[in-house]
Amino acid sequence: MIIPIPLLLFALFLVSLHMLYTWLMQPIRAFSHIPGPAPRLLLGNYNEVKQNFHQMHLTWAKKYEHITKFFVGRRAVILLTSPEMVHEVTQRQFDNFINHPKIVGMPAISSIFSAEGADWHHLRRLIAPSFNATHMMEMNKIVNQSVDRLVARLGEVANTGEVVDIHKLFARMALEAIGETAFNLVISQDTHDDASNLLAHVLHTVTDNAPAPVNPVDLFISTAPTLSAALLRLAVRFPPAALKTFMDSFTNLTTYAERVVRERRATSTEHAKADFIQSFLHAKHKETGAQLTDEQIAQTC
Repeated sequence: MIIPIPLLLFALFLVSLHMLYTWLMQPIRAFSHIPGPAPRLLLGNYNEVKQNFHQMHLTWAKKYEHITKFFVGRRAVILLTSPEMVHEVTQRQFDNFINHPKIVGMPAISSIFSAEGADWHHLRRLIAPSFNATHMMEMNKIVNQSVDRLVARLGEVANTGEVVDIHKLFARMALEAIGETAFNLVISQDTHDDASNLLAHVLHTVTDNAPAPVNPVDLFISTAPTLSAALLRLAVRFPPAALKTFMDSFTNLTTYAERVVRERRATSTEHAKADFIQSFLHAKHKETGAQLTDEQIAQTC
C-alpha cells in the first residue's frame, strides 16, 4: 500500500500540532487544581500583567483569595496572600521551593538569589537566623519610618497642589529603607556625606535600569527556554545600552557592598546597629560552623 505524499505530510502536520498543543497545555494541566484566571496558549496571562502588574495581583487576590495562579507564557506564577501560607513556604517547607528565576543581565553571583541545589540550601541555612522575628521587627520599624516620611511628603504635596514625580518619591523611600536596613546608612534629602551619596547614586542607577517585572523576554524564555538561553548569553556578552548600564550598576553595588563588609571585618566584630551586613557577618552553620564569605554577604545584600 502506497501512502500519497500529501496525505503523509498532512498526518505529520496533525501529529506535530497535537504534540505542540500537549506541550503548551502541560503546565496548565499541572496547576489546574489551583484557581486563577484562564490563560491563553503561548501568551498565558502576559497581556493582563503587562498592562498593570500590581493592580492585576490585587484583583486576582480579591477574587481567588488566599492562593491563585497566573501564567507568563508557559511559566506558572503562584500568588500567595495568606500569611500562614507564606510562612509555610518560606520557613517550614523552604527546601521544596528552590532554583528561582534569574534576573536578565544580573552577573553570575554566589548569592541566595542565584544559587541552585546544594549551594542554595547551604546559603539558605546560613542566613535563615538573620531573619528571625525579633530582627525583622527592628527592620520593619525602619521601613515604617521611611513610609511615614513618604506619607508626610505626599501630604505636603496634596496641600500645595505641587506636581511631583511619584516614581522618584517612592524610589527615595526604597533608598532610605535599603540604606539603613542593609548598610546602616541614613540616606535622606538632608544627608550629603560621601558614603550615603555613593550608595544612593548606585542604587538609583540599579533601580532606574532594572528590567520590568514582566517583559517580552520572560515570555520568550518560558516559550523557548533552550533557544532563549543561548540568545541571552549572547545578549549579556554584547549587551545593549540599557542592559549594560544595569549590569555595570549592579557590579558597582556589589563592589560597594564588598568594601563595606571588609571594613566591618577589619574594624570590629560588633556594630552600633545590627543591620543585615552585621547579621550576616555573624551567621554560622549550626553543624559545620561554616560562615558566609565576604563576596556572598555583599551579593546577598
